[in-house]
Amino acid sequence: MMKEKNLFVEELKQALDELDKLQQKEEKSEKLVKQLEEETKARAEELKLLEEKLKGFVLIGLYTYDFRF
Repeated sequence: MMKEKNLFVEELKQALDELDKLQQKEEKSEKLVKQLEEETKARAEELKLLEEKLKGFVLIGLYTYDFRF
């Protein structure tokens, strides 16, 4: 009976250790996801600014282009 109890306790410890490792991996993954979301948001803002600049250059180009032939 004592041997079975010790075996059960050992299995329980291993299961808890595995759970702890999985929780640590989950936390790391969540941090990486958050970082990627922030980077994606920053890139989207950069693209929006570049798009506005490009629109401005196109408009300036249209106004300065001589359409007379």
